[in-house]
Amino acid sequence: MVKAKPKPLILEPRRARASANGLRTMTAAGARSRFSEIVNRTAFGGERVVVTRRGKPLAALVPIEDLALLEELENRTDARDFRVALKAARRETAVPWGELKRQLGL
Repeated sequence: MVKAKPKPLILEPRRARASANGLRTMTAAGARSRFSEIVNRTAFGGERVVVTRRGKPLAALVPIEDLALLEELENRTDARDFRVALKAARRETAVPWGELKRQLGL
């Protein structure tokens, strides 16, 4: 038996539209009914879709490469913040544990 070719995802104006920043938006109900199609377009077509509820952004479907890039940027920011905090901590005088407990009344 030959499998029927899936219909292309047609984004109707009321269900999906391009937002001001160029991302596609789609209602949660619309996304739910076409989830596998949207996932395929995201995974294989590189499309980004913002899912909305009552007109407000709720979640986003992005290609896995975009997620990897976002995580890398977060890791770099975390590492930079750690280096800054460590440098500041080295400049300050350490308080012995016993003294800190006494100050806190423990």
